[in-house]
Amino acid sequence: MIQTFITILCLFFATPVFGAISYDTGDEENDSAPLYIEAFLSSVANATCVAVVNLTQGGGALTVLEITDESSSTWTFAAGVTTGAPATRVEIWYRLRMVADGDNVFLTPSAQIGSSALDVQCYLGVDSIGISDTATGSGTAPSISLTTQDANNFVVSGFGFAATEAAAFTADVGNLRHNYDGNGAGNAGIGVVDNTAASASSVTTSATLSSSQVWGAVALELRSTSTPATGRRRVTPVFFP
Repeated sequence: MIQTFITILCLFFATPVFGAISYDTGDEENDSAPLYIEAFLSSVANATCVAVVNLTQGGGALTVLEITDESSSTWTFAAGVTTGAPATRVEIWYRLRMVADGDNVFLTPSAQIGSSALDVQCYLGVDSIGISDTATGSGTAPSISLTTQDANNFVVSGFGFAATEAAAFTADVGNLRHNYDGNGAGNAGIGVVDNTAASASSVTTSATLSSSQVWGAVALELRSTSTPATGRRRVTPVFFP
């Protein structure tokens, strides 16, 4: 009886084994002076999708009013940062577990803007959303890091700039999923990079630009568990005769 009780207790407190997160699919769209912009997704039912937005200065405030989809799902804002002159604003939003297998995702800015880019990337095996962060800088090496809470969590990052000239992204640290070079003349350039690590640790995502730009970065942690990261411990079962 005592042996059974202690075995159950040890299993209760043991560090759980979480499922693996994997990349699914994504799409990127861009436009100049739009009222809204949409990305087209397919085969994303039950996937968690991350939307990275870049808006450049026009005649109004640089913020996203809302992101919606054809299933009327609620998308949640995670982080945003504004930088540069002309100003560019980069934001990251998410939808935990999409409803429909194929969905259009719509971005509505809060006011008339200069240009926008919307990049949506989707992942399987995500159970909850972790921490987020932002960064700004200039040059050809945009980069941002997050310290993950669990082994094998994903960090999804978006980089944006108001292009002074076309600036193509190439992969550096992590997987470059999509990018748009801005096509010059103040248009919204955007790139999305993801990365993971086998243990809870600082995870870097970065890219290389073909020309120097003033850039903003946002990052979001995708977790394979909803268990609190603090307080978990592994207990070795002890058996009594």
